[in-house]
Amino acid sequence: MAVPVTGAYVESLLATCASVEFFAGGVVLELRDAVSLSVKSEEYDFVVLYAQIDRLSGCSDWIDLSFVERERTPPQLMERGIRLHFAGFSLSNTVRKLEKFGVEHSRKSIHDWVHKCDLQPAADIDPNHIALDKTVVQINDYWYWLYTAVEPEANKTLHIRLYLTATADLTEWFLRESLEDGAVGLSTGLVYSPQFNATTEEIRALGERLVPYRRPYVAHIRNERFEIWEAFDEFMDIGAELGIPLHHSHFKVTGPPLYETAERATDLMRYARDRGIDYTADQYPYTAGSTMLQALLPPWVKTGDSTETVELLRDSETRQQIKADIENWRLDNWHNPGPYTGWENIAIASLESETNEHCLGRSIASIANERDSNPVFVVCDLLIEEDLQVTITLHQLREESVQHIVRDELVSVGTDGLFGSGKPHPRVYGTFPKILEKYVREESLLSLEEVVRKMTSLPARIMGLSNKGLIRPGMDADLVVFDPRLVSTTADYENPRRYPKGIPHVLVNGEFVVCDNEVTGALPGQTIRA
Repeated sequence: MAVPVTGAYVESLLATCASVEFFAGGVVLELRDAVSLSVKSEEYDFVVLYAQIDRLSGCSDWIDLSFVERERTPPQLMERGIRLHFAGFSLSNTVRKLEKFGVEHSRKSIHDWVHKCDLQPAADIDPNHIALDKTVVQINDYWYWLYTAVEPEANKTLHIRLYLTATADLTEWFLRESLEDGAVGLSTGLVYSPQFNATTEEIRALGERLVPYRRPYVAHIRNERFEIWEAFDEFMDIGAELGIPLHHSHFKVTGPPLYETAERATDLMRYARDRGIDYTADQYPYTAGSTMLQALLPPWVKTGDSTETVELLRDSETRQQIKADIENWRLDNWHNPGPYTGWENIAIASLESETNEHCLGRSIASIANERDSNPVFVVCDLLIEEDLQVTITLHQLREESVQHIVRDELVSVGTDGLFGSGKPHPRVYGTFPKILEKYVREESLLSLEEVVRKMTSLPARIMGLSNKGLIRPGMDADLVVFDPRLVSTTADYENPRRYPKGIPHVLVNGEFVVCDNEVTGALPGQTIRA
């Protein structure tokens, strides 16, 4: 069973295990057949006797190999491969494990072995006995939640069950539990994979769960380019039909085709409010956005785990298909940010290693020219070389559009910041002081009082945080002390990791975390719940 475990929990497990195999992201524990291992769950009030579950132990009696015909692989190794994959190893990792024993098989072969085994639970068990074990397994390119069914009173393990991670029922269950536990709302990034594949009906079904709580639906809308107006309609229709608050993440209009449409976009917010929708937005005050380099790949490339994505990027035939999809705009409804923004306008912001450090701050077009390669292949190669951990900055906005949006009373301030080494977007360090410096003090675009509202009480109201956003008795003492004559940012695209000036004090829950321009080291913050 693939379980993320640490500390004393690890020690108690290791003491009862016949063998342990480590891999990226967790461990596989093979329990002794005769051992009953009791593990107290932090989330539930029962004890699970994992050793009673044959499929999660070293026992292989549950594996029926009667389907095998003319198979040269020793049965013991077939059983081992099935157990490893069922425990959480990807097909690729399972193949590599078997190669150590001199067994060479394709991922499809491993999948066929697992698929032909009986993985279904008994049909007569009360589903109320199912408890989530927070483990995901992969079978035939589909991901499943692994559940353990227990009888709490008898402290007895009944069986295990697999549920597709993508099922609407399970997603709704998670959302309902989260809302009960204080989640401030529901957020989606429909422009990104895998949420790109979610239908309007599925999003609406999740939105219905918000109705009793009056919590907001927060969305990075499905498209910010050619289909932006259809994406607006989808978002607004959900809010209007369900009567739930809507919050539009990092509101903007991107690329030359939309440079003249900022007023139309803000008019749509007014139209939404005329329809009775509590519609708000947030914005960062820069003409560039930022995201992961993976976002430049077609959605179908990112359907497996990270290991499988990298393998796809290495495959020459797959690379040609990726190139054709991007350069020829072959995928409907996908915004294709690479060509739309322009390879010369997309710069590398952060990397996982120092190998490609010379690429930081440089455009994809520049790197492609240096490597005498195609920009799409540069994207693929950098992702391979950096194990997918690359962020980018996309210069795709116009200052006039930014200023028009920032003036709107429904738009709050947000960084949308991606931390990281290298040259992250300067908005991480500079968003709030830049607005105070540029749009208040220098250009008088906004009053100081209005900007303070956009940074404090407005976002607190949007997220339903009744104890934040204002200074009055009984409110949380989260305070920022700044000098409006001096507050400024020196962070820019070349040197983004610079702290602001003119902010001498910051208090969280009434305790100084910055005092006289020095970080105190205090950590008084707490989890925020609705």
